[in-house]
Amino acid sequence: MIIQKFRDAVYTKDTKIRKVMLRWHLINGHSFSNQEEAVTNIRALMTDINKIYGKAFLFESEIKFYDSEYKDYKFAKHKEHCNTKYQGTKCVAPSTVIEKMEGKNWKDQPCFHVLVVNFQRPELAGYGQFPWMDQFGLLVMSSKRIHKGATTLPHELGHCFGLFHIFRGVSEVRGCNVCYERDANDL
Repeated sequence: MIIQKFRDAVYTKDTKIRKVMLRWHLINGHSFSNQEEAVTNIRALMTDINKIYGKAFLFESEIKFYDSEYKDYKFAKHKEHCNTKYQGTKCVAPSTVIEKMEGKNWKDQPCFHVLVVNFQRPELAGYGQFPWMDQFGLLVMSSKRIHKGATTLPHELGHCFGLFHIFRGVSEVRGCNVCYERDANDL
């Protein structure tokens, strides 16, 4: 499944670089104050991303703006959260928004979809889906984390590539004691 998200390989002298398309989805009046600011910030972040991953991947971007009824909604990670955490408010799951914008087969498209939102909780930066998860191919990012020097997108892309957290105090894999970092890492 992860292979379909990568496009044509580009060969350089010593390496094989894979092209990866990030299709950015922004809701007018929700994500940024204006489209020009959004495009500037995304381009700066894409330049940073290509410096980080440049030896293995070439990230390309496509930016789409939408006028949507979702601009006044709260975004819940899963549809079920609308019935529990955000009961009584306008609430939508990001996958529902992408499905409306891209169609029912959005997961089959050869790109990662990046939905930019304003989270209700300011400490939320974003999340990416692991390759074996139902919503693989979807990243949800806080508009406050889309700028030059931001580290959330490379972090969340790591999850899309199947990487877990390995920093101190986190073990996301049951039965994997070696995945748990007991001492601080200097990396």
